[in-house]
Amino acid sequence: MLRYGCRYGNVVVDEAASAVAICLPSSHTQPNLFTALILGGISIPLKLHFNALSLLIKIERIQNRIRRRLVPHPHYYLSLLGVAPEKQKTGIGSLLVHQELTNLASFRLPIYLETVNKNNLRFYQRLGFKELQRTPLAGLPLTLYSLIYQF
Repeated sequence: MLRYGCRYGNVVVDEAASAVAICLPSSHTQPNLFTALILGGISIPLKLHFNALSLLIKIERIQNRIRRRLVPHPHYYLSLLGVAPEKQKTGIGSLLVHQELTNLASFRLPIYLETVNKNNLRFYQRLGFKELQRTPLAGLPLTLYSLIYQF
């Protein structure tokens, strides 16, 4: 994902490389199979159990369908915000999101994201994101929260 983000989107990493944020333009929210092969992403399915891979594919399809419906116009997609467990709750995640917002402000495009962690809602709302929709994932004990940041 990092290689894909560097190639097609905007990547922000903290100095200690303990946190990363990746924003992708709506035209490149998902690599095709050929691109995934070139960038090394094809190794992921080889490392996952079949059931876990099936679940990830199912969730990704739902996410894509919802994203296309909620934001059919050009936008950026905050596809990843990851912070090492020992660095969470230190402000690094907020700093990276603010940096992404600054880097992408000149494009004046909304930034869309999803999370299944309800605790993340307050985090993103404090940064200016607005909740668009809550989608219970059928057959799973998860809800998909869709949020957007408008400049």
